[in-house]
Amino acid sequence: WESPRTTIYSDKEPPPLEITSPKDGENFYGVEGKTITLEGTTETEAKVLVNERLAIVGSNGKFSINLILANGENNILVVATDEAQNKTEKTLKVTFSNN
Repeated sequence: WESPRTTIYSDKEPPPLEITSPKDGENFYGVEGKTITLEGTTETEAKVLVNERLAIVGSNGKFSINLILANGENNILVVATDEAQNKTEKTLKVTFSNN
């Protein structure tokens, strides 16, 4: 018989996380500025949550997700978690105004 396999992750490094768009502190205006696309890169096996919503990570490590901004200051929390449960977090603030 075959013994059950156990996978042990010895990965102690948190995944890389780069936000390419938007920039921290960026301002958005008007109807077309209400919905933005957050884009970034991480390792291909990582899971990325943006304000607790799952972003799809492609085979090249790139991810993107659309966000609808509220009027005023918007805090965005991006968390990348690898298979060994190491985490990298980044926060940014953007501002939206209707006019």
